[in-house]
Amino acid sequence: MVGYEIFVRSYRDTNEDGIGDIRGIEESISYFLSLGVNLLWLMPIFKSPSFHGYDVMDFKSVNPLYGDIEDFKRLISTLHGEGIKVILDFPLQHTSSLHPWFEKALSGDENFRNYYLWSEREEVLLERREWDGQPVWHPSPSGHYRGLFGAGLPDLNYSNEEVSRKMKEILKYWFDMGIDGVRLDAAKHIFEDSKQNKRFWGEFLKDFEGKMFIGEIWASQDTVDEYGEIFGYVFNFLLSYSIKESVKRGDPDLLIEGIQESLKDKSYIPVNFLTNHDMTRLADEIEDERKRKLAFSILMTLPGIPFIFYGEELGMKGRYDPFFTEDVLEPFPWRETLYTRGQTMWKSFKYLRAHSGFSVEANESREDSLLNHIRELGRWRRSNPWIDVASIDGLERRGSAISYELVGERRIRIFHNFSKEEVEIEGIPLKPYESFIAKG
Repeated sequence: MVGYEIFVRSYRDTNEDGIGDIRGIEESISYFLSLGVNLLWLMPIFKSPSFHGYDVMDFKSVNPLYGDIEDFKRLISTLHGEGIKVILDFPLQHTSSLHPWFEKALSGDENFRNYYLWSEREEVLLERREWDGQPVWHPSPSGHYRGLFGAGLPDLNYSNEEVSRKMKEILKYWFDMGIDGVRLDAAKHIFEDSKQNKRFWGEFLKDFEGKMFIGEIWASQDTVDEYGEIFGYVFNFLLSYSIKESVKRGDPDLLIEGIQESLKDKSYIPVNFLTNHDMTRLADEIEDERKRKLAFSILMTLPGIPFIFYGEELGMKGRYDPFFTEDVLEPFPWRETLYTRGQTMWKSFKYLRAHSGFSVEANESREDSLLNHIRELGRWRRSNPWIDVASIDGLERRGSAISYELVGERRIRIFHNFSKEEVEIEGIPLKPYESFIAKG
């Protein structure tokens, strides 16, 4: 499979309000197919007061700015007709502070108060987030409530069986509608105790045998492996770092380590990527397009499911700021003018300018563009679905080049040159930053 992550608001607008919508995704199917994509990850599409959508007000609705349930049903049907599966991003660790459950909790309804986490213990209220030191507990007229990701996103209390039942009902609602899977946002934070959290997921997912759940587990590889056993799929953050750093340094050592740690001998399927909506875009980390082509060549020629974050195939830029995440979610540029049918304009462009060469139009006009390079890789990868569960054998390094063999239905040998100089490995000459796929 080849996956593609989309922020609907920024993608394609069909009703000329400047905001991307579900019908815009449907109108873009030919573009997805040109990339070899057969798995779409839609960032949250639910009703929400924020632009990003991770603070959900109604888990059974579609954000009215994006369309309605009928639009979504038609999208699923059309995607499935083209052989494309769809997964929804579910931030089920919390709700919006404007969710009816939380509003009822604040109003004194004891039943809904128990949907959330509350405390007045001084030692508890001092808790801070491990990654940036921000407070975890927030004041309200009804007491202090826990919101790991901010005051507007109160944490749900999964010790309350009613909360688990409600979330299972919600997931079943969407699976019955036809979605193929779910991305589990912040999956390691349902319970802060790791053992309790893993026990919870093991029990929770028993009701969804055979469904695709991809866990977001940003942690040590040992912890990722443990969750991989539970979910069946987990995002491969280690490989993302390993690919980018090896390409930037011109040294494949980190990639070799990343492959050995995150891909070898796994009983689950790693979900590989270079960047996502929580990271600085690739073109801001690696300016040289030849190196970005190499990074994508590596991504697409490794076992697991490769994902492309929308716009990375064009060279879109954006630096991640945890307090202002809009910068990596800019509108997708279809044409050079940035003023054309379908162009989203919900925010002003900070990184893109008209006629900057990063649009679909500009990329398609260059035979050697990043987009065309990724299209070739994507079509090759889609025609070789066995690679998702292939194993790696014969990993070798010679200077700044490496080679390895994908083993499954067939055996295919892959070569990558990390150097700005021409090299030769196993009799295969490679130009600077070139990759080569030997016929299997």
